[in-house]
Amino acid sequence: MATNSPLGDELTWRPLGVDDRLEIERLHLECFPVHYTAKFYDQAVLGYHTQRGVKNELFSLLAVEDKGSSVEGTGEQDGGKEDGEPLPSGPRCHPQHTIAGAIISQLQRVSSYTDHELLDDTARYPLVAYIMTLASTDAYRRRGIASRLLSSCLAHAHSNRKCGAVYLHVITYNVAAIAFYSKHGFVRVGTLMDYYFIDGRNYDAYIYVKYVNGGRAPRGVFEVFGGWVESAFDSVMSALGFASVTLIDRPQHSSGVK
Repeated sequence: MATNSPLGDELTWRPLGVDDRLEIERLHLECFPVHYTAKFYDQAVLGYHTQRGVKNELFSLLAVEDKGSSVEGTGEQDGGKEDGEPLPSGPRCHPQHTIAGAIISQLQRVSSYTDHELLDDTARYPLVAYIMTLASTDAYRRRGIASRLLSSCLAHAHSNRKCGAVYLHVITYNVAAIAFYSKHGFVRVGTLMDYYFIDGRNYDAYIYVKYVNGGRAPRGVFEVFGGWVESAFDSVMSALGFASVTLIDRPQHSSGVK
């Protein structure tokens, strides 16, 4: 059983794979208030996400508690084909593992994001990274898993010099997630009205951005300054114990909510 002690050898870190299909869905059902589509999971385990007809490669990292595995039978893995791509065939592996935390992000062209202007120089930085989901289970919270997952995602974005920013959406009432991202250098640059629809109600979303590789916000976007002020305020409130870091994140409008 997990404790609040620092991370030890009980966890391994690796990308999302086909055998994680059921476990990654379980994690999202536990952490997020809106259900993702089967297509989202089917594509995620194959390492891509289709957005407006464009196939974007995904970055993923899991924190996994391994418990062994069993193998039985042969044939195509359950799930058939996704967009004409068959899942791997051969012996069926039934891993005995628990995903303690996961992050899924995609690198996309900045021009494909039309809700808000993110970058000042889109010629130099034609790409942005979008954090679709970041979550950890209750049993493993407050142990640095989310921070390590986020750091790996940011390093991946840094490695592509054409990427100028990492952004995400967060529902406006999720004070804990806002404090977490603010602590890691994200700033608020915009608000999307009625972005989420949950249990018959509309909710607004904040757009949070962390600039990388020298990328900058567009000049004249004054809400960025407001985001800096809010970041400092959230950090102080978190330090005083008014918020705990618990991530409840979701991907874009078609897939879910953060």
